[in-house]
Amino acid sequence: NNEVADLFIDGDSKAIQAGRSVIVAECEDFDLSSNKAWLETLKSPIYHQGELAGVLGFTRDIAKHKAAEQQLMLAACVFENAVEGVLVTDENGVICDVNQAFTQITGYELSEVLGKKPSVLSSGRHTKQFFSKMWNTLLVNGKWHGEIWNRRKNGTVFPQTITLSAVYGEDNC
Repeated sequence: NNEVADLFIDGDSKAIQAGRSVIVAECEDFDLSSNKAWLETLKSPIYHQGELAGVLGFTRDIAKHKAAEQQLMLAACVFENAVEGVLVTDENGVICDVNQAFTQITGYELSEVLGKKPSVLSSGRHTKQFFSKMWNTLLVNGKWHGEIWNRRKNGTVFPQTITLSAVYGEDNC
């Protein structure tokens, strides 16, 4: 098949021009058991004594990676389109992301709160003991739900019903 041969030659050429391993194709196909599979083809130029000796091609099933990618895209879509404000912090309590609803509710863009702590929203109406108890509950139970007074960018104080959830990675942090 000339079309397949042309694809192979094109992939080889891309690897040779890049001078390194390159992904030349990604396609949905079927494996030997007629199950749907996502295949990725990688081409690598092979050199012997500084001269091009050929091109080595690898094809592997990346179905698990594709499924994970689709789940991440779905989660990102849900995050961005939620009507509730969402604020994400790292394990040190530093803000690493917010959604559009958070910006509409508080007036803060991501760029204004990125790298800061959620205390940037503090209304001054709660005691240290309140926050201590809230964070302790979050650490012990993995969740805290309640009402809190926060401050918008424009200075207005407003009540919020919030849920805090601890989400851990594979290494539990």
